[in-house]
Amino acid sequence: MRIAIDLDNTLIKFNVFWFNKLERFGYKLCNHTKWNLENYSNDFTIESLKLFQDFDFLASIPLYEGVYSKLLEWHNKNYILEIITSRNIKLKEFTIDFVKSKMPMVSKVIIPDTYDKVDSLINGNYDVVIDDNPLSIESALYAKIKNIYMISNIDTVYTYPYVSEFKEKNVKFISSINEILM
Repeated sequence: MRIAIDLDNTLIKFNVFWFNKLERFGYKLCNHTKWNLENYSNDFTIESLKLFQDFDFLASIPLYEGVYSKLLEWHNKNYILEIITSRNIKLKEFTIDFVKSKMPMVSKVIIPDTYDKVDSLINGNYDVVIDDNPLSIESALYAKIKNIYMISNIDTVYTYPYVSEFKEKNVKFISSINEILM
């Protein structure tokens, strides 16, 4: 079984740390709304993007509870675990090293040249996709992947406007990968 898994807010607590860090700068973010950096001031955008360049910040982000043991369980069942995530070119090698150090059972880290994961999903011949981003869920549906799980928890910012649309397409909503039984 081949499993494609997103990194941020799926395996690691990215938004928790990102939001907390930005709130220390005086910026208030709202969960559970569809948002993008265009909705905020230039100085917010600059501070926000700096965090994506901050290796110490990124290295400090922990895994969600139970992620390591779930990935190890799947690895011990000989499932092929691959992470597909978006990063800028400066963070590509760092992200690969980060995953290797925190999740050594992951066999491959894929960082597409664009934010769209559709080519990676089609070419990867995956049985399962796990992600929190509706664009990635759309890509998985386009790639005709049969088992799609969308993370919907307190840390994700995308989910709520998309729930009913994806339920009609048999996307399974979970709050953690620990809920997946395979």
